[in-house]
Parts: sequence; structure tokens; C-alpha cells
Amino acid sequence: MSRVVGLAKLASVLLLTTAFAACERSTTTPTAPTPRLGVADNGQELAAPSHLGGKVSGSIGARGGELHFDDYSARGIEYWLDVPAGAVSGSTAFSMKVNGGRNFRVDLSATADGVDVGARGFARPVRLTISYAAARVPSPSRLRIVWLPDDGSAPVPVITHVDPNHRTVTGYLPHFSHWTVWY
Repeated sequence: MSRVVGLAKLASVLLLTTAFAACERSTTTPTAPTPRLGVADNGQELAAPSHLGGKVSGSIGARGGELHFDDYSARGIEYWLDVPAGAVSGSTAFSMKVNGGRNFRVDLSATADGVDVGARGFARPVRLTISYAAARVPSPSRLRIVWLPDDGSAPVPVITHVDPNHRTVTGYLPHFSHWTVWY
């Protein structure tokens, strides 16, 4: 009799463990809500030393790749665009236009077969890294990459990683448009 009770308890524990484990699994990838910056945020675009800007472009396929722009007109103004494997399904023309002036604005585009795949978004987030080595930043942890909507509405931050040792800020972009560093 005690053996039957012991087996029943074991079966109950296994059943509950399986049920709890199934509750924790998800077949979809969760997405973090995109916070919106508002007036209360008191943020602003990070100022950069005056620089000329420029453009770099290249073809990147399903295996992924990188674009790099170094604005030689001002020391410390650098941009990297990392496209991970699987972000696009085939050969895609990527373009990174760094705007000149006193900010870190960059316009990104990606087209394949005449279709703007950058505006539609990617199968995997694309990473934009910007060096802030040339800027005065008392509190790097406040930095973030933001999307500047065409309609002039409030900037929209994306998931951002700040590397204070290399003085870079990296944003994980769901799509392409106009981007900058916000403080």
C-alpha cells in the first residue's frame, strides 16, 4: 500500500512539474514595449563637435555583414551598422548617411529588388553603434539611441547598450529611418 501511495505522490509531482514548466515556455519571442519620450523626460539630442558627415553603402546578404563610417573631419565621430545573419533573406543594398553638423544624426536605408526592406523591418534586429568619444557626456548611462519620426512627434527610444570603456552607444533597431543619440 505504501508503495502505491509513493508512486501516486511521484506521479503527482511529475505532473505538476510538467505543468509549471509548460506555463513558463513560450513559442513566441516576447517584445519589450517601446517607451515614448515625453516632455517630462527632459532629454535632448546629444551635441557633437562640428563635422562634415558623409555616406557609406554596401551589399549585405543573409549571412550578415557590417558597414563602418569614420568621419575624418572630426576625431571620434564613428558609426557601425551590424547586420546579423538572418536579418535579411538575400542580397540587400544598405546605406548609412551620417548627417554633418553638431549632432549624431544618421539616416539608414535598405533595399532589395526595389523594395524598401529597411522601413518594413528585419527578421532580426540590426545594431547601430555610435562612438560618443568626441562628446562631453557626464553621465553615459543616460545615453540612448532614438528614432526620429518623420511627423516630428516625440523621439522613440529603442533597446540601448552603453559601453563606457569604448565610449560607444548601441541601439537594436527594428526598422530603418532617422536615428540619433539622445541624452
